Amino acid sequence: MKKGPLIGTGRTAEIYAWDDDRILKLFMDWCPHSWIEREERLTRIVYEAGLPVPAVEGIIEVDGRTGIIFERIEGRSMPDLIMDEMASSPEGIPRYGEILAELHTSIHSLEIPDLPSLRDMIEHGIRNAKALSEDSRLQTLQVLDQMQDGTTLCHYDFHPYNIIMSPRGPIIIDWMNASRGNPHPDIARTLLISQGFQHSIPTNLHSTLRSFIDRYLARYSEIREISLEELKAWRLPIAAARMNEDIPYEREWLLSIVREELMRESHSRNCC
Repeated sequence: MKKGPLIGTGRTAEIYAWDDDRILKLFMDWCPHSWIEREERLTRIVYEAGLPVPAVEGIIEVDGRTGIIFERIEGRSMPDLIMDEMASSPEGIPRYGEILAELHTSIHSLEIPDLPSLRDMIEHGIRNAKALSEDSRLQTLQVLDQMQDGTTLCHYDFHPYNIIMSPRGPIIIDWMNASRGNPHPDIARTLLISQGFQHSIPTNLHSTLRSFIDRYLARYSEIREISLEELKAWRLPIAAARMNEDIPYEREWLLSIVREELMRESHSRNCC
């Protein structure tokens, strides 16, 4: 069977129609096969756990590249709908923050033992972030060593672009980073990535983005207990680990966060 029309393109893969009911996620040549196998396995696990996730059919080779066949979800990404409403009814956009929070708490309500360690993933990101100085890397790893671990299911790439608003409700995609750990770093990464959207939207929309983020955090706190102090403490290791992804427009911004958080950490130690 041949792949159908191109539906979308991301950093790691292209999405093609496969037939009326399925899509092909065809990975870029540079993606290690282990990443693809991991996403296929982890998506099966969370689907079987009952979360709103596309069904996965299996791994396939197409045109010399490796892909995964998924159930086709009709709908649009959350950011597409938000952008449509920014001009016509921006007052309704915080509701999307609530939806994001409700989905995130549903993930964090589960424990699935057979998953990679989130702490290990964060440490790997920090150790391999080329733009970090060695001194910043060591200091950040020292902070990470002090952070509390956990056993909660985490997505670790949970942001609006990974939510499809379908007729049957919101669907969560891209489970390559699914892991077990403390939910606070998972939330911290969601906040960091969402704040990073400011680089791709007009300045006059920044306040709308802030209201979306504020509502996400407020709604999450209404459903599940969260420590704002712990959340702040995770900002440093999460920003440092994110640098390993080497997204050009985020590089200087993330470096500034790392420097700011390291200064705050140093001041806190000296004061105590």
